[in-house]
Amino acid sequence: MKYKRVFLFTLCFWFLLGLSKIWALEYKGIKLTGHSWTKYRLQWSDDPDSPYTSDDSSDQDIYEYLGLEGEIPSKGLNFSFYGRYAKDLDGTPSGSIYQDILEASGDDRQRIDIYYAYLERKDLLPRLDVRLGRMYVYGAEVVHFDGLDLYRHQVLFPWLNIEVFGGIIAQMYSNLSQDAVGGFNLFIDPSPDLKLEFGGVFYRENSFDGKMYWRLTDWAKLRAEVSFDNDEARFFSIDLFARLQKTGTMINLNIYRRYRVSIDDDFLFDYTFSTGDGLKDDIRRFYLSQERGYIEFTVSVSQPILHQEGLVVYIKYTDRNLVHHAEDEDYFNTDFRKIAAGLAIDNWLIPGFHANLGLSYWKEDRDTYLYETESQSYYADFSQEIKEQFLVNLGAYYKTEDINGMIEDEASTVLYAGLKYFLNHDKNRWFEVKYEYNDDDYFDRFGVDSINVLSLSFFTKF
Repeated sequence: MKYKRVFLFTLCFWFLLGLSKIWALEYKGIKLTGHSWTKYRLQWSDDPDSPYTSDDSSDQDIYEYLGLEGEIPSKGLNFSFYGRYAKDLDGTPSGSIYQDILEASGDDRQRIDIYYAYLERKDLLPRLDVRLGRMYVYGAEVVHFDGLDLYRHQVLFPWLNIEVFGGIIAQMYSNLSQDAVGGFNLFIDPSPDLKLEFGGVFYRENSFDGKMYWRLTDWAKLRAEVSFDNDEARFFSIDLFARLQKTGTMINLNIYRRYRVSIDDDFLFDYTFSTGDGLKDDIRRFYLSQERGYIEFTVSVSQPILHQEGLVVYIKYTDRNLVHHAEDEDYFNTDFRKIAAGLAIDNWLIPGFHANLGLSYWKEDRDTYLYETESQSYYADFSQEIKEQFLVNLGAYYKTEDINGMIEDEASTVLYAGLKYFLNHDKNRWFEVKYEYNDDDYFDRFGVDSINVLSLSFFTKF
């Protein structure tokens, strides 16, 4: 009964709030704005028919996202907060296809995740900005931590800014110990057309990264990045962006070189490689893949159709090759080619109508017959605005094969439909009902054929 009261209270409170006009709270000189997103999700399937999984056929969860921005002008302080409350309403048992990090969060099956919450003071000292609390810092790594960040503008030269930070690492979904972390970023702007960045992060491993952004002309830009893990290169990437003035054609060329990571490294910030016994007995530890060295070329082109405003076609081709194919090919790593093409429609012919249609083809060059090596996928997404108060959304996705799988014809299908209602024609306050159907051959191992998802969402800014 307790979770029902929490659900009803939360839903009613934010619904009543949304009926009013957007407002900003001001109390004793404190100005506060923000947004709230409440979401109820119901999932269900046919009765599972597998001796190795739970016979639970449904799952109910509720989520509350809250973002706040505060200002205390008299103190020169700003405050930022973003967090999530999540509750498993029906106690999904272990072994269920619906089990995720929420269901693994203790007996009460609920979580409060604080993504960031910090105080900021601009010009605490001349040209020195200070942040204190939980935050993200972007540089050699994306660092999530509780601590202090100092940003100094125009250090010695007007074109040099320096950022230093340090604290305790924030690990929200893993059991890694919360060790100290620190780092720095140098921002160098020698000209309006050229920006350089160099950063370092010091944790269990030391990461270093350099970036360059260079506007070559009014129609061409160059971006380059090189990254190191300790004294070993991790990757480098070069992007060339160009826009042809007469036709509006957008072209992006990318060269990416990934270096093999030492097998002795147990932890990296990007979570692309991790070894150890923890992988066997702790499902909450990050483990995405074991990447070997490769070089990848990508070219993408988008072209607006001349004299047809709101109509754009695009194509993208990727070619990846392992540096040491015979030695490094495995379940995660191989040579492959991928080509994708699509059409985007934005208010073309029909006001308020938007669509994205596309297809892709994936082909791997494996030396073994054990894995599936080809796959095609197709998608379509349509939305239509109605009288600036409703938004109807329909879509579908189909994939012919699960590459790297050992099962023939492991296809998947997704169909979805949604209706969004804007309160008083206000795009900052809306209620949405959405249904999604998932049919994936992967579900067979859990003893079900398909999964249905119904979600109710309410969003408001205040």
